[in-house]
Amino acid sequence: MKEKGILFTVMIFIIALALIDLITFVNQQKSSSESIAAEISGIKSVNSKFENLYSDIIDYYKGGSAKSFKQTLIPFSYELDSNSFKATIDLPVRKGTRDAFFDVINTFKVFAEDQNYSRNYDGILIQAETVRNSAWGSNDTNELVFMLGPRCLSFKVIDLNQVALEGTSINNSCSSQFNAGSLQRIDLNVIIKEPIEDYNIIECHFPDFNSGNGCPQESFDPLNPNPFIKIDFNSSACVEKCSGDLNQVIVGVSHHFDPSQDSNIEMKCIPVPPATQCNSIDPVTIRWFSINSYDKGIIAEHKGSKQVRIEMQATLKEEINSFEYKDFNFTATRSIFSLTQTNKK
Repeated sequence: MKEKGILFTVMIFIIALALIDLITFVNQQKSSSESIAAEISGIKSVNSKFENLYSDIIDYYKGGSAKSFKQTLIPFSYELDSNSFKATIDLPVRKGTRDAFFDVINTFKVFAEDQNYSRNYDGILIQAETVRNSAWGSNDTNELVFMLGPRCLSFKVIDLNQVALEGTSINNSCSSQFNAGSLQRIDLNVIIKEPIEDYNIIECHFPDFNSGNGCPQESFDPLNPNPFIKIDFNSSACVEKCSGDLNQVIVGVSHHFDPSQDSNIEMKCIPVPPATQCNSIDPVTIRWFSINSYDKGIIAEHKGSKQVRIEMQATLKEEINSFEYKDFNFTATRSIFSLTQTNKK
């Protein structure tokens, strides 16, 4: 009888240990599940904050109300199609308009990096880098640079007097190095805005056309491997004063050009006697430049006090899948989970 009692006690002890092990296992699994759930939540929160910052300050590809709002922050308007990009800008750009954009991105950087806000709300710290102009204590740049992807074709507002479409090497905003073979055509409208203007000369230099003399007027040929450029000069605002080469409301220049050579077109004024000077003392210059296999593109330039409107459109042979502001890089970190996400490459 005594032996049976001992056996019964041992059995109870074994069962009790088994129950303890089972409870411990369940608690461990619960703790592990809670830890995994917390980590997943942490990943989601970092991803969410990253995506919000990217959408707010970098991504200009989306349409609708987001595009309408962002166009109030930049000195140009733009349109995106499946394979074309068109920007409209008045040159020279007003300094206050350009500087307002630097104010926005630098103020946004200060807000994003505010550690008190991060500590109190989500524990996610942001480290950001962006360009600063003189108003923000630096002379990093006076350029606004946006990138069309996947092909590395940038749209630039340079200082106050130039706007450009320029190929670049691969960077954190694009994955395919630009080459002129990806460019189907460039269309520009140069629109004179002031009735007082008296432009009367259009000069062209295309090395592959008529020994560099004269302005061609060709039709687009889809079988021609060279990119096509078409420039229309619109003088409807100055019909009473514009003359000579601009005696028509629309004057066109068009050509399949050699992208490996520099070309330029200029609209200017030469005084016609008895006049000794022009009202339009600042020319409008359009220049194709070629530095190497990818660093090439087109620049429109106009200085002076009177603005001229430039509409610049690039049509590519492939689909455009992004349009991003290039000079804002940031990293989102949640140290408790050692989680980091960045747009740097």
